[in-house]
Amino acid sequence: MSDIFSYINWRGDLTFRKSQFNEVDNLIFSVLSYAEFEGILTPSKKYGDKYYKPSMTLFEAADKFYTIHSLEEVHKMPNSKRRGAEILFEMAKAKRFQDCILSDYVSQTSDEGGKQFAALTIDIGTDAIYVAYRGTDDSVVGWKEDLYLGVASHIPSQVDAYNYLTKVAKEHGRKRIFIGGHSKGGNLAVYAATQSGKRIKNRIIRVYNNDGPGFRKEFIETENYKDIVPKVRTIVPEDSIIGMLLEHEESYTVVRSVASGTSAHNAFTWEVLGRHFIYLEDTSKSSRTVNKIISDWLRNMPEDKFQTAVDTLFDLVEEQGLETFTDAKNEPLKKAYAVLKEASHLDEDKKKIVKDTIKLLLKKGRENVWKEIPNPFAQQDDEELDERAGK
Repeated sequence: MSDIFSYINWRGDLTFRKSQFNEVDNLIFSVLSYAEFEGILTPSKKYGDKYYKPSMTLFEAADKFYTIHSLEEVHKMPNSKRRGAEILFEMAKAKRFQDCILSDYVSQTSDEGGKQFAALTIDIGTDAIYVAYRGTDDSVVGWKEDLYLGVASHIPSQVDAYNYLTKVAKEHGRKRIFIGGHSKGGNLAVYAATQSGKRIKNRIIRVYNNDGPGFRKEFIETENYKDIVPKVRTIVPEDSIIGMLLEHEESYTVVRSVASGTSAHNAFTWEVLGRHFIYLEDTSKSSRTVNKIISDWLRNMPEDKFQTAVDTLFDLVEEQGLETFTDAKNEPLKKAYAVLKEASHLDEDKKKIVKDTIKLLLKKGRENVWKEIPNPFAQQDDEELDERAGK
């Protein structure tokens, strides 16, 4: 099986001037945005009332990264950040990537604003740059914001993505622009492109959405969205779940993955052949089934109740002292039950919304999935369902 690591080893000796940028390079840069460049690409020196914004080659950034972080530390990082560090290590050994200039790194997580946002700009050494938006990391805030995509068209990280693109486009003069991201990062890339003015849109070569969710129906019907659709390339694995959420006006390309289920979301599992991915005709039956479950759930949950449910559920999680999902990796069931137990102390309205949300998800799962595969809740009656949902 050939993957993005195989691609780096195979084409690593070819610069972008010798072999032009392609879809696999896009995925590699998207994964790179998960790397934690705090203290490396973040402002550190102040001149007058302005901070110096560092930029450096990818090789230099990798050298500093692995001076700060040992391999043991990297192995203990949350999955997404560890993958970013691993791809950085391999890219630094390849002539194709090591001289790329990294700049404009930002990473912000705000509990108060309910926002998780990070981005990185890569000058590939030709007449173009790649603007990479990080997807959802391990933070509870990040996943909470993801769920807001189901009820809102302009979440905080989307607005930040647009502002970031505007700033970077100005700083990089007349350079043409590739934009992309993995998971939520793909959604941010499309959003930023749609909101940009005509001058920036004309400089955009391609917008890559790598298994990222779509948008609400009213958003994809806007002229801003329709203007950019011809430049959008949506790529999803055969068992895509995240990338099938919400609405997509653009067509999508399905690629083969060595993993199944939610594991196929991991970009390291996508199969590569030459300068391209290995393509399939459509997503899997399980992908389409899960998408139906979630779509039905969103349609059946009123917006005001959905937002209240999301806020309440994540408040309960945070009350358990969990800031990241890595915090819950030890005794996950015990922590999950502790969260549900907290729901019993809520006022009756919020308790009912939380219970109805969990019941609806279980119901849709029972209707669409468990009728075809063994169902651990098959004999569960409504009274027991109420109890599990925090009655």
